[in-house]
Amino acid sequence: MPTPTSSPTPRPLGTRRLANGITVTITDHSRRLAGDRWHLRVEFLVRVDDATARQCLARIAPQHLDTGSLPAWERLIVRERHFVDEHSLDELRQAMLDDFDRSLTPYLASPRSPERLVAERLRDELVQRR
Repeated sequence: MPTPTSSPTPRPLGTRRLANGITVTITDHSRRLAGDRWHLRVEFLVRVDDATARQCLARIAPQHLDTGSLPAWERLIVRERHFVDEHSLDELRQAMLDDFDRSLTPYLASPRSPERLVAERLRDELVQRR
């Protein structure tokens, strides 16, 4: 159980490296609200590694490799619950982790996911430049 604190210090819960070049870093940002009530917050930072991103970019938009500014692809996924009873904290945190594994890990583990994610990031960057 995390140490009670008014400003949460992230507590690492693990890192998962998928075979397709995606890394998921999981941290717990939970904090005590009042008495035995907590704000439960688990963050999943999804990142496509640079080598994989370059390979994907070479396939989908090779002209952007020459710019030298490959945008890092990261997305923060947050799961949170407010006013959680202290006795339910571990169970709910585990349910969040299980839900992520059940619903998002199969999608992220797909061999096509890095390319989709890099294409999405490139599209966002090109729209911002306009």
